[in-house]
Amino acid sequence: MSVRETIVAVLVEHDGKLERPSEPLDLGEGLRWVPDLVDTGRVVHVELGEQIPKAFTRRLRAARAGDRKVVVATKAEALAFETLKLLQELEVTPFELREDEEGTWHVSGWSSVADWVAGANMALRPAELRELVRQCLAVAEDQTRTNHARGHAYEEALCLVFSQVSWLKVHEHAYSNATEEIDIVLLVTGAGDYARLAGGPLAIATAKNEKKSLGSATIKYLEGQMGNRRGRCKLGFACARGEVSKAAHLEIIGLRRADVVIVPIGGEQLKQLLDDADRLDERLAETVIAAITA
Repeated sequence: MSVRETIVAVLVEHDGKLERPSEPLDLGEGLRWVPDLVDTGRVVHVELGEQIPKAFTRRLRAARAGDRKVVVATKAEALAFETLKLLQELEVTPFELREDEEGTWHVSGWSSVADWVAGANMALRPAELRELVRQCLAVAEDQTRTNHARGHAYEEALCLVFSQVSWLKVHEHAYSNATEEIDIVLLVTGAGDYARLAGGPLAIATAKNEKKSLGSATIKYLEGQMGNRRGRCKLGFACARGEVSKAAHLEIIGLRRADVVIVPIGGEQLKQLLDDADRLDERLAETVIAAITA
């Protein structure tokens, strides 16, 4: 059995809805394709190289244009950035492939490229981070998308940014339980000054992808989520695509009495962080300090 056939079998075992196609897909304009696997709405391509060949790129784009969900199974090691950017452009839900020392293949499923980057601790160069965030923000501002899709894309942009901060780790994205929904849960992994800034092992970020200014109600809601962590969360990030209102800033100042720090990050502040992404650790820490001393 070839490596590709072995991986296809592992993918079928991982996701029982997938099966081998019985016939080629008609993608229009005379383009036909036999993907590695399909189900009702998905097409799966297994890619074992660093980059997806142009012939397959054309087919993947045609499948996505035809409202099919595109899934690419590939390895994280030595993955070319051009491939990562293409996967995000196509809104791929990746399957990460890993081969252990005994030659056994394992599969991890990710809901998006941004979640994969954050969850797998991929290191991006500053220019690469800016490009992936730009793609997410373009979707977040696309008025042809649903409110949910735009909001989710904005959250993914923030996941990408926080994933490149060495003293934080994205632990959960779109976390929910019986009583609350949290946009991003972060683990504080830094020591020394970074640990003192955070004040606890957890941090929470809330994301508002709205044209109107972020208001004081969002700050109160975020404070409540932090309080539900029973003293383990003293640092929060109130992130807005637009501006943060004066009322929100006043609410943030009032929280200092409760030994809680909420950091406002509006659209302009996010741009500044990305512009200086080679110093992201320090710049975010400076943003936290500015919130403490404002």
